[in-house]
Amino acid sequence: MIISRLQDVSIKTKVTAFTLAVFGASLLLGGLYAAHILRKDMQRQLGEQQMAIASLEAEHINFELTDRIRGMQNIAERITPALVRSPKELQKFLEARSFFTQLFNAGGTCTMFKFSAPVVFIIESYSLWNQYHSLIL
Repeated sequence: MIISRLQDVSIKTKVTAFTLAVFGASLLLGGLYAAHILRKDMQRQLGEQQMAIASLEAEHINFELTDRIRGMQNIAERITPALVRSPKELQKFLEARSFFTQLFNAGGTCTMFKFSAPVVFIIESYSLWNQYHSLIL
């Protein structure tokens, strides 16, 4: 049926219809190709941005950890064997340093390996300590 209709149409109309079909197909394929290229480019750029942000955050975390480790090493160098033998004196020594409450959210806990139990607590807020232990128990 369609073939019989095409036989009745002039050659000029056939060429125009064929040209229009080729043009429409090329527009469709060009749009699909452009969408594919744009998607790949956007994924690449998002990946680069995510990597840059992750690198910056990792650098910041590394700086903060290094700062805290240096501070703890500095305090550890000043602890004498006499302080280790006297937990109360050790408590006073550590409380005199505001390092724990400034750089750590909930202060710190000193564990002596000899007893394998926390011996000294440096907590800025004892209510925070009680909240923590009420969650555990």
